[in-house]
Amino acid sequence: MTIEPLSFDRLEEANTLRNSVFKYLSVAEKKTLDASIDAQHSSIVFKQLALQSLEYWIAIYENKVVGLVGLYEETTDHEDSIWLGWYCVEEKYRGLAIGKALIDFAIQTAKKRKKRFLKLY
Repeated sequence: MTIEPLSFDRLEEANTLRNSVFKYLSVAEKKTLDASIDAQHSSIVFKQLALQSLEYWIAIYENKVVGLVGLYEETTDHEDSIWLGWYCVEEKYRGLAIGKALIDFAIQTAKKRKKRFLKLY
């Protein structure tokens, strides 16, 4: 299993995974993965959701997107806080420590960015 930044090549797979786990999303929430890698979408979504930054990573197992984790900063608390975004593992791949690897990755990334708080919505 590897963890890599979300890319255009894997965007459709990541959206499919996220939408299968999180079924009730607002229009703006549905656009967050696209906005994290596409400047054209980002300005609208960033404004609607009051975001300072938005980034996602995917877990690849057997050449398939099986997990997702994100970090985002809100405009109101971005100096010391970062929020955990869409965190999930495809049901059939649970129990393989993929979720643990993703959350550990998010925690380490938050620490590297010198954030005091990792927040969960």
